[in-house]
Amino acid sequence: MSEKKEESIADRKISRRSMLKWTAGLAVAGAVGIGVGYSASELLRPVPPTPEAVTETSYITVEKEQLFVNSGHSGPVSVAVRNGRIIRVDAFETPNWETIPTYKIEARGKTFKPTIQKSLMNSWHQAARRYVYSPERLLYPMKRVGYTPGGKGDISNRGKGEFVRISWDEALDTIASEMERLRTTYGLGAINIGTSAHYQTRGAFCDGIFDAVNRFLGLYAKKGPTPPDYPDAKNHLPHGGNWNHSWIGWACGPDNMVGYYWEKSQIWPPDDLLEDTLKNSNMVIYWSQDPTSTAQMYRGYEYEEYFRWIQAAGIKTVAITPNLNELAAFHCDKWIPVQPGYDIPLELAIAYVWFSEGTWDKAWVETHAVGMDKFQDYVMGKTDGVPKTPEWAAPKCGVKARDIRALAREWAKGPVFVQCNNGGANRGWNGDDWPRLIITLQTMQGNIGKPGGNLNGTPTEPALALRRPAVGRTGIGFILRADPWPIHFHPHYAVWADCIVNGNDKPTKWIGGTTGAVKYWKEFTMEHMYPYPGVSEVKMLGQQAPGMFNIEAGWFEDKARAWMTPKIECAWTATIHQNEPMARYSDIILPICTNFERVDITSIVNKWFVYMAKCVEPLGESISDMELFLRLAKRLGFGDTMYNGMSEEDMAKGLFQWSHGPKWITWEDFKKQGAVVVPFDPKIAGLDKYTPKPAMNWYYTKPKGDGLTTPTGMIEIYHQPFADAYGEDGPISAIPKWREPSSLNLKEGKDGPLATKYPLIAHIGHFKWRFHSEFGHVSWLRELYKIKGPDGYQYEPIWINPVDAQARGIKHGDVVKVSSNWGEMLCAAYLTERTMPGAPKITYGAWVDPVDPRNKSLDKGGNAESIMTSQIYKNHSMQICAEHVMVQIEKWGG
Repeated sequence: MSEKKEESIADRKISRRSMLKWTAGLAVAGAVGIGVGYSASELLRPVPPTPEAVTETSYITVEKEQLFVNSGHSGPVSVAVRNGRIIRVDAFETPNWETIPTYKIEARGKTFKPTIQKSLMNSWHQAARRYVYSPERLLYPMKRVGYTPGGKGDISNRGKGEFVRISWDEALDTIASEMERLRTTYGLGAINIGTSAHYQTRGAFCDGIFDAVNRFLGLYAKKGPTPPDYPDAKNHLPHGGNWNHSWIGWACGPDNMVGYYWEKSQIWPPDDLLEDTLKNSNMVIYWSQDPTSTAQMYRGYEYEEYFRWIQAAGIKTVAITPNLNELAAFHCDKWIPVQPGYDIPLELAIAYVWFSEGTWDKAWVETHAVGMDKFQDYVMGKTDGVPKTPEWAAPKCGVKARDIRALAREWAKGPVFVQCNNGGANRGWNGDDWPRLIITLQTMQGNIGKPGGNLNGTPTEPALALRRPAVGRTGIGFILRADPWPIHFHPHYAVWADCIVNGNDKPTKWIGGTTGAVKYWKEFTMEHMYPYPGVSEVKMLGQQAPGMFNIEAGWFEDKARAWMTPKIECAWTATIHQNEPMARYSDIILPICTNFERVDITSIVNKWFVYMAKCVEPLGESISDMELFLRLAKRLGFGDTMYNGMSEEDMAKGLFQWSHGPKWITWEDFKKQGAVVVPFDPKIAGLDKYTPKPAMNWYYTKPKGDGLTTPTGMIEIYHQPFADAYGEDGPISAIPKWREPSSLNLKEGKDGPLATKYPLIAHIGHFKWRFHSEFGHVSWLRELYKIKGPDGYQYEPIWINPVDAQARGIKHGDVVKVSSNWGEMLCAAYLTERTMPGAPKITYGAWVDPVDPRNKSLDKGGNAESIMTSQIYKNHSMQICAEHVMVQIEKWGG
């Protein structure tokens, strides 16, 4: 990391006795809570001095360093503070770690024990200090220039980021009065306040902010009047759109084969798959996976241990993915590059080899699955005249026929674990049939529940259930139950903007919800409509924690045009950073503090239990999310009941007492230590001993399969409800099949009508240096991956195979235009053979920087959404494509 000029003062070694004379500008920095050592170039904007401000002649003694414990997305971090300013963020080192009971796995003559000496923090939190003290920090409430309450103000500059500073009183009074005006004029349906899927700062309060928003709205709804009852309104959160396309292919496919995975430990959640894999697997296949990047969101680099263990155990490892990501490069024996969007022909060809060579577990299948005969007829070509041979698949998927046969034969030796759950391919073309075929292949080999078999996102460590502090994602909902908001507005992103923009003028209809599970089949196939008769269209958009809001398909289509419509009479955002893309389209923006500036509590995937201490005072006038909704509740008349008088510290203590925590540590010691490794102790769960229970083993060992939450109680290769709803060859068929992408709604694919103009298939995935869009603005991280153009602008890199680059006259570092049928953006060429020809790689989360923020235009920021669309690619649960897009790349001469 290069030396920062603006950090020169803060990073000097200064003895305690030395005295520093500060300028008036730096004195103001100290007054607003930025702290000693915050140089003039880092001040966000000039602010008037306050009575408490340090004068120009004041002297400040450098204080002794203090250490606090807080949490990132992936575990506890140690935070060093001096003179009220964070000076360092490190991994947390566990006190007395040798005495903490933990698991160990004895397998193949080796002993595997997890690292508990310290937290294995993710990449981006190593730059958390710059995240806190970013020049983008929002320090004060701001109002858009031209905004006037009452729905009659000028909105022509929404999106341009033109704001003036206002007071908290003015900001909250305006929002509260607008809520009251809209409620009494239109009804509760006029108010939509949403939050993000994953919040910036993981903790029970803010990762569970759904509960705070829902409680706030539920209490507010009691003021009435309430609208007519909506048929599926109960217990739905008033979220402004369905973000779940990240797993919708999985939910709309395999759920219907094995049962609803949130209800019962079938395929999900997994138990003890890591131990089972280390002891019994012959091979591990990582299909469409890059957990070295994506798993950092939840566990930092802890999964890296598991991958190393699998290698150390001598288990064969294969990665199937369009690019040589870090998992494939560092932890796999073989990389099989597959054309993006064409995984299904490879799967079908593997099945063909097994059927033709007789290397499948026919006896187990006959007693535990239904419909394999129909699938066999399709694969062998009896139903459509096209045998799905390796030679048929090779030109489609890009894998040589001999390699397909070799993989199939090695897989048939079994048992094989397949890491695939929610993999990238389930978010692309035919995203529901890819995971259905994974389950079909594992069923053919009898690997569902077999020792060493199974499938999921990652082999999971032992005793998941025993090590459950039980606080985290569901937040304050455990101690403050909320009445449901009586308005159901949860459309898919494919229609979200249409709902807002069209409103009553052109009511929007869609089919399905967020899952296709058997249990929710009625909701899955029912028709929804916006606005619902008797319920107002939305007039207010409120967005808390918008940092995850720019990761979905179709930037302008899905967000900007909805926030710019005059139908929205008041738009407000609560955010940490002022230039966060969605904040620019608001009328009012409210400053939220980071997790380092408030109290919270969390558990991190049941390994760490963390008291998130307040390390520094909130910068400027920023406040916590919890405080925001308390202040709004007070203005609306229910402040006393919002948290029932409890402070954030009280709620943290309440959650601790509710959890398993008191069984191994006192509240006082927990606060003092800051973080603890949850001990591996069966007695915590009231058990005498721990017995491994790999997922689905109960089903595998049955003489005849039953007990799944499917219509037949068995694994359903053929799913009758799909046939009944759509016909044998409908948008989703009764058995998993291959459909050319060009035959789907978007008409994409290498043989489709768009291929001439857009001949490359871009693969879009997650990035190791940011959490979706969070940390995307942090300069220290941007220096590691951005490529500076001749104009000095930092461009987002796009991986291009040298073969593709040479054909276009592109050299490494060139600024290029990436265009699709849906939009265009600028990137910088990163030439590498780590991505296969014809498959450039782009990552999610770059901050959008449109040339014209008011209209669909060229995006300088390289945000992948700019070249994607929210249009559905398949008429099945409103599926959109967030993984594959046809593009052309050319050297930019603008």
